[in-house]
Amino acid sequence: GLAWLLWRLHDVLLLLFAAVLIAVILHAAAGAIRRFLPIPEGAALALAGILILAFASFSAAIFGREVSRQLSSLGDILPGALEALRDWIGADRAQALQDQLMPSGTTLAGWAEQVFAISTGVLSALVLAIVGGVYLAANPDLYRRGALRLLPRGARPAVRDFFDHTGIAMKRWLFARLSAMLVIGVITYAGLTVIGVPSALALGLIAGILEFVPFAGPILAAVPALLLALTV
Repeated sequence: GLAWLLWRLHDVLLLLFAAVLIAVILHAAAGAIRRFLPIPEGAALALAGILILAFASFSAAIFGREVSRQLSSLGDILPGALEALRDWIGADRAQALQDQLMPSGTTLAGWAEQVFAISTGVLSALVLAIVGGVYLAANPDLYRRGALRLLPRGARPAVRDFFDHTGIAMKRWLFARLSAMLVIGVITYAGLTVIGVPSALALGLIAGILEFVPFAGPILAAVPALLLALTV
């Protein structure tokens, strides 16, 4: 019964995990600030959030217009790239692949509607995760104590120790993932620029973001780059 319940609540658990990640980011940034500034933890968390937003806004101001232009160009080029792929693998194989991706009766408009619905759901989940992460970061002890009270008294010390070790491990894991995203994004952009693939900056950004998703992310990031390479 517990396994069935966890499966039914997997969306909620993923949102909780995302909120915990955001809380870890805020706490790590606040801890770095408190090493240099002797300010209360709440003020450090607020300053960390402001600095993260400022960095995101600054990056958008510098690269946003170019990335937007390249993404628009990417949308214009991809139909031709799909035609090049069709010619390369043969019309019969291309039709079989299309039938697998879009079953009989599915129209392009219906497929686009599904993509839009998924995108809207992802954005809604992101907003909920950010709000949840802010609450967790603002008062982690409250939620920690609440979780421990769900357990028998004898198990609480071991789980409390587990929480401590997990928090440290998650900070290190998150730092490693963000480092990998930065390295993959820069290397992809540089490599595609050298070999002359168009929209290299947009493809590098896509590769860097999808690097956060284990296993499937790098494969998905390679698809548009390979399609564009067929046109060059």
